[in-house]
Amino acid sequence: SSSSSTENTSTFTETGNCTKLDSRGMLWTANYGQTIYKDCPEGYDGGNGSAYWYCDGSIGDFYPDEPDRSNCVADWLQEILNMIDSEVSTEQVSEALAIELNKDVGRSITGGSITEVKNAIERLLHKRSSVRKDGFIENIINSTDIIFQSSLGWKEISDKAMKHKIASDYLNNLDLAGFIWVQEMIRESECNIEKTFNAESVSLTSRSVKGTTTDESFCFLFETSGSICYPQAELEEVCNVFVATSVQTKKEISSKDSVIFPTVQQFNMKGVLGQTLIGLTINNNTRISNISGAEVSIIFKHEDLYNDSEGCLLVPRSPTCTYWNTETTSWSGEGCEVISYSPEETVCSCNHLTNFGIVLDWEDKAPANDYALDI
Repeated sequence: SSSSSTENTSTFTETGNCTKLDSRGMLWTANYGQTIYKDCPEGYDGGNGSAYWYCDGSIGDFYPDEPDRSNCVADWLQEILNMIDSEVSTEQVSEALAIELNKDVGRSITGGSITEVKNAIERLLHKRSSVRKDGFIENIINSTDIIFQSSLGWKEISDKAMKHKIASDYLNNLDLAGFIWVQEMIRESECNIEKTFNAESVSLTSRSVKGTTTDESFCFLFETSGSICYPQAELEEVCNVFVATSVQTKKEISSKDSVIFPTVQQFNMKGVLGQTLIGLTINNNTRISNISGAEVSIIFKHEDLYNDSEGCLLVPRSPTCTYWNTETTSWSGEGCEVISYSPEETVCSCNHLTNFGIVLDWEDKAPANDYALDI
């Protein structure tokens, strides 16, 4: 059984009440202007907190879509954190983390667990020993993959600034994991190393390469989402470590918004965010690094994306190239431009490195055979 309490958190004067069943099957009832608190679901009170939801009289319903469970943490996570502090190897702990997360998927991971898993991954990466094993990075990627698919848990983090910071931290942790893996490999062999790790919503390619003076660029290909190419002439004559990532921003292609990242409208862009972020870092630098006199090319695949309700193939007239700034947790199009677009793909060119995405303008859509698209 769960206990509940309420408090008045608004000066809203109109009387009325909200009654709603949340996605976990829990019934909530409160008067307009009240915030109601309930116990965390059984097995998720590791954060010693409670869940809460606000009854917004101005819309006559609870807001936001789900109650906040950012203080509800899976009990098993404390054991994982204790293991990190013990003598247990990082690979064993990372395996335990991935296994427990897989078990938790059926119950839907809570907002609080999303935060604590991020903290556990960060601690594992900073503790990582120099023993080279693929299992460690595979466990980190599989855990991140499960988290990025946990739509309900992301909806349960109502503090948007905190949510977007957590998403940025997950992206930075992927970069660090790929960098650590290559560093460990380099200790045992020559510079030219490459490996790709794939999960359902996350792909990562780690590559090390000596700088050259050729004018050719080289590319990182992702099977379903696209590619990113770097101008080889810009490389230093050292063993450079590249980490390229592809991450889904939303589970369904047709979804209007991502539950993880903010809408692009908040940053004066018109349209809807595409499904994928494609990122690239070199030598574990900060996410955004300018490239003097050269351009990074990013291709986003989007076949079969533009079917409307009548089955007509539609293409946005004006896709926008954008990027996610992990430092400011915001979208920006600065330094990027669209080179070409078609029903199958959009090609972007940018003068810096980060996580890139596309914004699709559905309001100005045109049929795929519109002559304007060929201009």
